[in-house]
Amino acid sequence: MALVGASSLKGKELKEVLDQRNFPIRSLALLDEEELQGTLTEFGGEPVLLQSISQESFERVDFAFFAGSPEFTHRHWKVAQSEGARIIDLTGAIEEDAPEAVVAGPFATGHLPPTQARLFAAAHPAALIVALVLRRLAARLPLTRAVVNVFEPASERGSRGIEELHQQTVSLLSFQQVPQQVFGNQLAFNLLAAVGEDVRPSLLEVEQRVVRHTGRLLGAAAPLPAVRVAQSPVFHSHSFSFYVELEQSREAQEVENALAGPDFDLRRGSEERPSAVGAASSSEVLIGDIRPDSTYRHACWLWAAADNLRVSAVNAVQIAEQLAKR
Repeated sequence: MALVGASSLKGKELKEVLDQRNFPIRSLALLDEEELQGTLTEFGGEPVLLQSISQESFERVDFAFFAGSPEFTHRHWKVAQSEGARIIDLTGAIEEDAPEAVVAGPFATGHLPPTQARLFAAAHPAALIVALVLRRLAARLPLTRAVVNVFEPASERGSRGIEELHQQTVSLLSFQQVPQQVFGNQLAFNLLAAVGEDVRPSLLEVEQRVVRHTGRLLGAAAPLPAVRVAQSPVFHSHSFSFYVELEQSREAQEVENALAGPDFDLRRGSEERPSAVGAASSSEVLIGDIRPDSTYRHACWLWAAADNLRVSAVNAVQIAEQLAKR
């Protein structure tokens, strides 16, 4: 295996998930930017050095995970492809360069589509959660419509997003000018409907990607929801507000029962509500605060939260696990 962007937030999470799931790895090359070559890290309790990328980096590599910046992926994925590696991209870059890449989300669907493809775009973590929730609901309670508000954390912009949100918070408390290179606006103590005009990806582009991936993962299992993405001033974990319309009126207890089961940490009654803080480091989706809509008796609301980094990493490893079985 090769892990490209091993020092990134998603790269570090991937290392941890690979270790926890005991994936049968004969060797793992940790690759990153040239200036990070020789940096000491670890895997499986053993010291490992980061390496820079060369043509030889992908020789005899079965799976290459790309988890760094989109720009780094754009520059190097074709090298991995030329050496015959199966590529699993968590950055969104390969989907732009190679439209034939298969959008994969076994975290939500439980399987990979039948394909001989060697390029896989790991589904956006928000799309994984939206699809998982709607698939589970629709399997037991027929849906007619859904609307989802997605609150995106700073960590979806990588370490730079985390650092800028921290710096903005400190600067505001010190009455200093806030840095805005990553978000193009003040995010600290704020909620953004859009990031700066020059920031890429824009929230609209993120929204379009989430909708596109959700549609691929849902298929005919549930209606495609309307989705709105906002940038929230939290470091980690997506939060979600779901509005769902059912074919007939249902009690909150029935909706809870439909969602109970694997992959969910269902919070009932007086239990602590799902939150971004509570979801950190968990591969389960926290879901709860289920209540009927006050005006339309066939509809209900629910709240969910999930660790975006952990969900992305688990989904990527599940893609490799299912490819290895084939």
